[in-house]
Amino acid sequence: GYVALMYHAVGEADGLPLSEDYTVPERLFRRHLLALEGLGARSVSLSSLLMGAPTDPDDDGPGVLLTFDDGFETVLTRGAEIVAESGYAAVVFITSDRLGQPGYLSEDQVRILLGMGVAVGAHGKSHSYLTDLPLAQLRRELAEPRERLSARVGYEIKLMSAPGGRLDARVMDEARRAGYRAVYGSQPGRVSGQTGPLPRFAVTAGTRPHDLERLVVGDRRAVLEARARHAALGLPKRLLGNARYDRLRAYLLDRRRP
Repeated sequence: GYVALMYHAVGEADGLPLSEDYTVPERLFRRHLLALEGLGARSVSLSSLLMGAPTDPDDDGPGVLLTFDDGFETVLTRGAEIVAESGYAAVVFITSDRLGQPGYLSEDQVRILLGMGVAVGAHGKSHSYLTDLPLAQLRRELAEPRERLSARVGYEIKLMSAPGGRLDARVMDEARRAGYRAVYGSQPGRVSGQTGPLPRFAVTAGTRPHDLERLVVGDRRAVLEARARHAALGLPKRLLGNARYDRLRAYLLDRRRP
């Protein structure tokens, strides 16, 4: 298998509606990729990625895929050149209703990313949590971004990631029905096979290069710690519900700011 790393924004992200935890400074992002290079980590095949069936590399060394959720503009302005220099395959998952909004990629910028070798996937229409939606709305959230993005990039979009990592059996069935071949969530783990939600390790501003190395090589303690953090976040979500949990998290993060 291979390891999929889940980033969001890179560098400073003034005015963007996300916590600072998910904005990885540009300097740290560069150190992350240098750490991967030092491990001898290999990129998944870009051609297999575009086909919707990303596979681990044939070469020795751990396989790695870089992913970016939401479609923030800083993926292009701060991160794309660093990715290109590294040689690792990457995919940006775009929320289609946010295309062209302040702080998010425009259609022209998406085409620039494609020219730099960054693949495109879908991240829902409006960033609604897919598990919360009635069937008709769920189908729109899956189908409309795939159609819109496919028309813009010139190839059929077959990759998606779920907003908030929220996936269940119903969402997976509908995603396959909509034409997606690979569906990424946020459950920590190594990708092995294409049978269900594909796991990813979340990378934040608090992820040190050494921490990333441990995850990529499969250090058991590091993986268990990542799973424990993920489960700890999931507990209040189940107790409070998605909307109330998000409001509480935003409030607490705001209080942390100087």
